[in-house]
Amino acid sequence: MHVKSSKYHGFKDQSGTAYRSCCIFQDKQVKKMKYVWHWEWSMENFDREQEIADKFTKALEEDPSQFPKMLTNTLYTGRGKGFRLIEADNEQQLANLVAFWWPTEDWWLEAVIDGQGGAMQKAVTRFPLK
Repeated sequence: MHVKSSKYHGFKDQSGTAYRSCCIFQDKQVKKMKYVWHWEWSMENFDREQEIADKFTKALEEDPSQFPKMLTNTLYTGRGKGFRLIEADNEQQLANLVAFWWPTEDWWLEAVIDGQGGAMQKAVTRFPLK
C-alpha cells in the first residue's frame, strides 16, 4: 500500500482515496513491518523544520519504544526531500512519527517485504496466477 498524508484530510493513496489509517497490522504473526518513509518539505519552512527535528530527537532519546526504529540515516534525494528505512512494531509508532512532522512535511510510507525471508515465495506459491 502506498499512502500519502494530507494535512487536512487524513491519509490518501495515489488515486486520492482517503483512509483513516496508514497501516494495517492484522496478522498476529507479524511482529515488525519495514517501510520506506518518504518526506518532502519547503525550504520556506526551514526554521520550523529544525525546531521540529530538535523536539523529535529529544522525544526519540527519551522513549525510543514510542517510535519506529530508524534503520538508516536520512537519505536526501533533493532539496528538502528524502527518505529513511524504518521498522515499526505497531501502528501507534507510525502515528507518533508522523504526528511530529505533519505541520511542515508531506510524507508517505511504502511497505517493504524482504525477499530473503521467504514471505513473497510463500505468497506466490499460495496464490499462483492462472
